[in-house]
Amino acid sequence: MSEDINKKVDRVLNDMRAPFPSKDASWERLMHRIEAKEVRKEKKSNRFTYIAAVASIALITALVFVLSTDLKRVDTQLAEHKVIELPDGSTVSLNADSYIEFNETDFMDLREIHLDGEAFFQVKKGSKFDVITDKGTVSVLGTSFNVCDRSDFLEVTCETGKVGVRHAGAEIILTPGTATITKNGILMPAFKAEKASDWIRGSFDFQDDELAFVFDELERQFGVDVKANDIEGRYFTGQFDSTDLETALTVICQPMGLDYAINEDLEIVVTSK
Repeated sequence: MSEDINKKVDRVLNDMRAPFPSKDASWERLMHRIEAKEVRKEKKSNRFTYIAAVASIALITALVFVLSTDLKRVDTQLAEHKVIELPDGSTVSLNADSYIEFNETDFMDLREIHLDGEAFFQVKKGSKFDVITDKGTVSVLGTSFNVCDRSDFLEVTCETGKVGVRHAGAEIILTPGTATITKNGILMPAFKAEKASDWIRGSFDFQDDELAFVFDELERQFGVDVKANDIEGRYFTGQFDSTDLETALTVICQPMGLDYAINEDLEIVVTSK
């Protein structure tokens, strides 16, 4: 009886014991593991190589863009005017609180300037010369003209030569002594105009302009802050010089029936008489 039990125990233990693999089977299993690791390494390496290549291309593209885009910007502050000579010999007289941008390196190939504010251009003859604003584009070959891009309007005045103005799909050609303006998103027909470049000599002329716009120009030229009430819907025709603040205020306020007071911090309060 005891012998039978021992035989049964031995048989059970033999069934539970894992078979020892042969040398060939072990070697084959080892080689499979090594090959699998190599494949994972190769995939990981390829992924990093791809990422590095993409990063390098992006860096090179950025460097080429920076080196090839030599963008120059010229600003003016309040009560400041500047005269800039462009690479082609043309000149820009920049009014207060304005700026221009252009590609200095490629300017001779592409005569293009971006303007915000007001400037008077004297353009040397040559290829097309574009002045680009948010409200339209002015194109010339060789001429002198004034571009005023302020608040909600664009005004262009031609002094010599011919000037093309494009806005919202419309285009108009200006001849000397004429101007155009955008109103409510529409490019208006050409009209006769006085010299718009008088501001270069410190003279600012207004023809039935909103009084608020006149005070805005006063602020730009003298670097002051004007507080004026009850002037909406009022229009001014006249002229002031940028040589003396009080004289300019008198010229504007007196015919409009207004009083003014200048505080110590150059804040000007305008009231009705």
